[in-house]
Amino acid sequence: MKYRPPGPVPPHGRQGRRRRRISFALASILAMTSLLAIGVADAAATWSLQTTPKGESRMNEVSCVAGGECFAVGNTTTKTSEKLAMRWNGTEWKSQVTAPELPNPTSLTSVSCTSASACVSVGYFTIGVKYLLAERWDGTAWKRLESGLETKAGEFTAVSCASATECIAGTASGGALRWNGTEWKTSPIEGFSSIKDISCVSSSFCMAAGKAYPSGLAVTSVWNGVKWTKQSELAASVNLESVSCSAANVCTVAGYQESPTFLPVARRWNGTTWSAQSPPAPVGSLAAGLHGVSCPSATVCFATGDYTDGSAWKTLAERWNGTTWEIQSSPNVAGASRNELFDVSCISATVCESVGSSETAGKISALAERSS
Repeated sequence: MKYRPPGPVPPHGRQGRRRRRISFALASILAMTSLLAIGVADAAATWSLQTTPKGESRMNEVSCVAGGECFAVGNTTTKTSEKLAMRWNGTEWKSQVTAPELPNPTSLTSVSCTSASACVSVGYFTIGVKYLLAERWDGTAWKRLESGLETKAGEFTAVSCASATECIAGTASGGALRWNGTEWKTSPIEGFSSIKDISCVSSSFCMAAGKAYPSGLAVTSVWNGVKWTKQSELAASVNLESVSCSAANVCTVAGYQESPTFLPVARRWNGTTWSAQSPPAPVGSLAAGLHGVSCPSATVCFATGDYTDGSAWKTLAERWNGTTWEIQSSPNVAGASRNELFDVSCISATVCESVGSSETAGKISALAERSS
């Protein structure tokens, strides 16, 4: 589940969602030769490019529901960022009208759907400073969820809903709020400088991933329906970008490490301890990382991101088969200098949707790919 900040993408790295895209100094990376890697190969699913509505924009996050419908949110990438939402109806992506306009820049950074008629999206709008923004799709229209947020400055970076009337959202400053179907209330969480993603499987279990305060280390925390409990911090070089739980004792986090080289990272939670996994990087890549992960079952996960071979940034898709991670072939927009997948949502062991952006001649366009 991923957010990227509004505006054009600086060359060779940027900060996103307060969940950073890989911010590499390419010049130094070019001095690094090959990474621990395997070749790009097919692994149980085929990814294909989809046509998205025209215009300069990016999709920050996607959420798919049983039946195959998907909802994606993001923002335009023109000088004045404007929030946007799109819907995949099983045949094509179509733009949606979001809640009445607010002062720009605005952005929808995260979305979570429990059905085709129940989604919550979060982000921010700006009146001098950024303010928390939440909207709900009821099957007919997007409407603002203002109660409890009227005077709260900040920006939401993640949301996950356990039901149509219960969601938890995280902020760029490390806070958490809970929506009870009527209003937002603070959900006290300690130890975070920023929350990058949240995954809820029920009203009594959610996991948050992000950066710890004050250490800046990668960290996770578990919600038990009453309180948050911080877990052990990880190495300073690890950045956790996404988390997906298929059960209270089955969670996977994904991201990237910065040192000694930039490589994809994944960890698996069994309800008691974390174990390191080894998602590969493509042969010849100079830097690679994962930005989204989705686990439709206890034995299958998909993760997407990007990598560079020095000539361009390219999409990266991987699948965990219960034992190992394998790279899948994922397409890129022809002629694009950057192809980035920010998030992925899966409804089965083969069907997933991944979204992000591509850049051609300085213009950024929404990117969507589907596996089947």
